[in-house]
Amino acid sequence: MIKYSIIIPTANRAKILKDCLCCISKLNKTINEFEVLIMDNGKPDITKNVVELFKNKIPNLQYFHLDTPGLHISRNKAAQIANGEILCYVDDDSFVSKNWLTAIEKTFNNPDIILATGRISPKYETTPTANVLQLWEHNNFGRVLYKYSLLELKNKFMQIPYGFVFGCNFIIRKDVVLEYKGFNPDGMPNQYILFRGDGENALTCKLNNAGISAYYNPKIAIKHFVSKNRMNENYMEYRALRSAISDGFKYIREKKGFLKYNQPCNECCTIKSCRKEGRKEGRKENSKKSMPKLTRNGGYGT
Repeated sequence: MIKYSIIIPTANRAKILKDCLCCISKLNKTINEFEVLIMDNGKPDITKNVVELFKNKIPNLQYFHLDTPGLHISRNKAAQIANGEILCYVDDDSFVSKNWLTAIEKTFNNPDIILATGRISPKYETTPTANVLQLWEHNNFGRVLYKYSLLELKNKFMQIPYGFVFGCNFIIRKDVVLEYKGFNPDGMPNQYILFRGDGENALTCKLNNAGISAYYNPKIAIKHFVSKNRMNENYMEYRALRSAISDGFKYIREKKGFLKYNQPCNECCTIKSCRKEGRKEGRKENSKKSMPKLTRNGGYGT
């Protein structure tokens, strides 16, 4: 019986996906009750061929192609079709440790654990500059680097703030994902970037508001790839733009001007229908009171 579903969204990143699958193929084989779902919503390329290379190395490996863009599309669809009761989300540039799944099993043997993550260390493509290293933020738990989704906390199991649970190492019970309506829009292609939202942050926020805690097990460890293209000023500006758009859409949803916050877009929602519904809801809200308007360049006007 399948108990764990490892879910890997990807889009036209076959080379890095191959490295990700190589790590999964080396997982401690004492646990055989898992499946791996590759959720591809990129343009046609060699991704499927790369997955085929691991058919005899990874048990229950499955490939799915989705036509609708968006990271949330892959995450939400996978939650619906997964056979496992524990969903283990990683990115296609997440490199899991050999005992990663064993640590997940030990953590979720406690029925009270709903949401968990673990150590996320960097795998830099090139030596990081001093400007990159100073992005680490230190706190009472350890240190975190938000721009690269890196998390290195104290070497012990503990409860943590929900904002420390990143999508590249996001472990959660399936029934809870479905109950709380999954992930908000996220990870959109550049041509649709103005439609991105707050992704897994919205889900963890709802769980926190419901009194569901997040936990950290340092042995649920991965390395997260940081390419040299992400270690420059242009990328930092791009991340700032993405954050601004996410914050803007969160504000609009909370005010019910785009989509009701507790009803995030699911796999059935296309960009066209999302835009149409957003305009309709926006007109309703603006008829009641004045709101900031999102301008074409992504900023706010009055």
